Amino acid sequence: MTTVVRDVAFALEFAEQAPPLVHDVVAIRWTTDVLRILKQIRDEATNRARDKDEEAFVHLPFASLRAQLQLEIEDWTALKDDIGLRSFPDLSKEPGPWGFLPYQKAQDYSECVRDAFARWSEGALSHFSQGRDAYTLGIAALRKLNECNQVIQFAQSQVQVFPWDTAGKSGTFSPFNITAGWLASQLAGKELFPELGPVVRVVGSPDGNKAEVMTRPHHAAGGYFSLVCEISLETLPGATKPIVYLKFKRRRWADSLNNRYPASPTIGGYVFPHHARPNSAYRFSVMRRKDAWVTDLGYPVYEHALDLAMGYQDEDVLRYPCDERASVVVMVKAEVAEASRSNLQAGVPLVDQADAFASATNALEGFGLRPFSGFSTRKPIRHKAPPLSVLKAEVVVARLLARHGFSDADTESAIENATLAPSNRWFRLQPPTPDAAHDRVVKAIQTLVKDTAYEADAGRQRIYFLSYTADDIEWVKTTASAILGDNTEVISAPLPLNTHGPRSLLPVDTGSRKQRFDARVREWQKFVDQIGVPERAMILIQAPLFYETRDGQRKPDDNVNKLAARKALSSTGCTVQYLLPSEPGRMDRFLPRLQASVLDLAFGHAGFVWGLRQAREACFGSQPEAPRWACAVSSLQVHTEWDRQQSVFVATRLECATGESWVRFAHAEAEHVMSPWMRFDQGAKYLASRRVELPRTNADQRMLLANFFADTFDDITSLDPSAVVFIDSTRTARLASWLGDVGVRTPQRQIVAGIVLSQRWPMLRVLRVREQAPSIGQEKFHGHSTEHGMLIRSWTSTQRLFEVEGTSAPTFWSLAKPSTHHKRGASCYRSILLPASSKASEASEAYAMFPAQPDKQHLTSRAVEIVILQKQPQDSNLQLASFAQHLRAGMLTARNEPWVTTPTPLRIIEKLSEYMRT
Repeated sequence: MTTVVRDVAFALEFAEQAPPLVHDVVAIRWTTDVLRILKQIRDEATNRARDKDEEAFVHLPFASLRAQLQLEIEDWTALKDDIGLRSFPDLSKEPGPWGFLPYQKAQDYSECVRDAFARWSEGALSHFSQGRDAYTLGIAALRKLNECNQVIQFAQSQVQVFPWDTAGKSGTFSPFNITAGWLASQLAGKELFPELGPVVRVVGSPDGNKAEVMTRPHHAAGGYFSLVCEISLETLPGATKPIVYLKFKRRRWADSLNNRYPASPTIGGYVFPHHARPNSAYRFSVMRRKDAWVTDLGYPVYEHALDLAMGYQDEDVLRYPCDERASVVVMVKAEVAEASRSNLQAGVPLVDQADAFASATNALEGFGLRPFSGFSTRKPIRHKAPPLSVLKAEVVVARLLARHGFSDADTESAIENATLAPSNRWFRLQPPTPDAAHDRVVKAIQTLVKDTAYEADAGRQRIYFLSYTADDIEWVKTTASAILGDNTEVISAPLPLNTHGPRSLLPVDTGSRKQRFDARVREWQKFVDQIGVPERAMILIQAPLFYETRDGQRKPDDNVNKLAARKALSSTGCTVQYLLPSEPGRMDRFLPRLQASVLDLAFGHAGFVWGLRQAREACFGSQPEAPRWACAVSSLQVHTEWDRQQSVFVATRLECATGESWVRFAHAEAEHVMSPWMRFDQGAKYLASRRVELPRTNADQRMLLANFFADTFDDITSLDPSAVVFIDSTRTARLASWLGDVGVRTPQRQIVAGIVLSQRWPMLRVLRVREQAPSIGQEKFHGHSTEHGMLIRSWTSTQRLFEVEGTSAPTFWSLAKPSTHHKRGASCYRSILLPASSKASEASEAYAMFPAQPDKQHLTSRAVEIVILQKQPQDSNLQLASFAQHLRAGMLTARNEPWVTTPTPLRIIEKLSEYMRT
């Protein structure tokens, strides 16, 4: 039987003939008077804390109030996790809503919220205020406001999700605030994932446009997991109706907490009250406080109200005796909470996603929802991507021995002579047979290197390898020589004293994070002055995660050390990359990391992109209007270790002939700043040498971004009127209406007042990019098994380009090549009937049951949305979409994967964020 193939997007749309979908809701918001008092309590508590630690910041204890509200009222259509009390916006404006409820019982809901607020303000909040001497008079003021019914405001509204653009009876609340939560409530209690039982709705959400349902915890591969379906309401460019995206993930549950130096002070957990509320789950947090883990103030509320087993608060929550009455679990998070007895891995295979999507579709079809079908496959312009992969150990060994003149010697003794260590230090078994003939990857990389300006850049031909040991130096020199050529010099030096190690072994061990950070920076500055590191040197630092202490314990590197090194070295113009040391006998792990680190240091930190010239030639040929430059505009936002946010607008320009890049920035100081263009590594120095922030108000941010667009477009056009510009609209669309889905409907895209894109820069090619596309799978029908009486199918993912219908501007979804492929069509938790291996004997059955793969990592290829906002008359939409897709390959990730999430002119901007975290 001929295999039949179809592509499926895990997204739902509203059928045109469906009746209107309407939600009648009341929106709940705090009054301004209440927020003003709560803000003063929070601010005074923070100021008291800063008397001891200048970096301290305190949040109100709202977790207990949130838990009470979730339990008092079961009908929440949507509820924000912070219930509007984490941050306090401009109080001169009307506060935004933090919860939505069906309007039929508005009066009853009002009494419930006021009662819960009274208990909280007189209990947890009062204790918080008195314990910190923070505006204690505010508790009485809140009591009076509650007695006068001035704590909350209710606003009634009729929200119509479909059809769109229909005026409500009163109010104008967006359907994005409530629809995801409402759909989750409809799926709760239904079985989405076959054999795993009904899903529960997670009450509340950190994002108003998202909601989750998930299975109860299940056991596999020595651990516990739940499968999750995330629901979100999305839009397409200029479309007149929303689309519902369903995304799936595997959430693993921990059995131990890091009690020494966790990477994060907070980890999330969930309460599943199977008996008391079988269709709901509730979030709580476990936090690190004074060298101990404690559950948040919401957990005791759940414990009492849901009849949980007593005595399992704080760190003991991981020992909760999960049974048919209730389960309490904590998420796995690297270096925070581990599943030490489990072999479970992350990710959900496509077959499990597809079956859950089909179940959700059946459950929601009665509301007018159906699978989204408005897309079709397009064959992109052919372009052979760079043949990049991991260097094989036999190739590296051959080059190592050749460098030392041992090509004809016994391999084991030659390795020992070259590295001054026995071969079993590097390889558990016999070392691989040297094979220099099969170095296709080396030749491919060297060919791509010659296409860039790297070899001509004399200022970046020296790598300083700084390590606590010289063990790995020969492997570093060999790999650098193979990849970058013999002109690149590797200089080895020991790590400077007092720069890396556990806090207890370094100066200022009892100081604040800022004090320890500054102390490490001073040590690095001494090192730079002593050995005379040149301005644009490449620094490869090898530092372990854990160190032996005087008492024989292993303790982790202080978490300020890497930040301080990057700050000190990049402020002098150096670029910095970290590399973990090799493990005895595990060169199979070390060599891929080493290759990725060398490539990232030489190219990623310099903004070089491979294959740009080849992609241009494939898509534009020799036409006179072929672009000579590929450019990008985006924004960066990072939170440092002490919660001091930095943000900046960024533009890059890359020369197609060489892949070399330049960068410029826009931010606010005493006035708005738009920097000149500079080399990419100079841009890293620029960010490391100053604190960058955007203007405080949205109006000023919009003005700065508009002027930055106009000034950047002018500069680019002066170099190349036919350039291609990629714009990441994920964060910029809220500040530039012409980039939003509604703004796309207007052909006259006004960049600045009175300046229109098509009039001022008519030849510029402009593409909008965002990581907002549904998951897409490919289903293959292989035939019918008479023995098993069922149709045989499998699910897989391949590199694809899709054109989307019903949009105001040409729109494509770019699907990358999958990074891993285990058995195609296998499940992570159940046996599946699949076609037998092609290597099986002729006497074997055509189909066989394939066991579950819970211990395999199942990574799903992410699709990226590409929207063509402006093109030249002779351009085809497929031509520009193909160019964008080809540019998703051209940088190796830390996993040595050649595909990245966005076109590389945008992707390299993310590399700069490493230099802002200082």
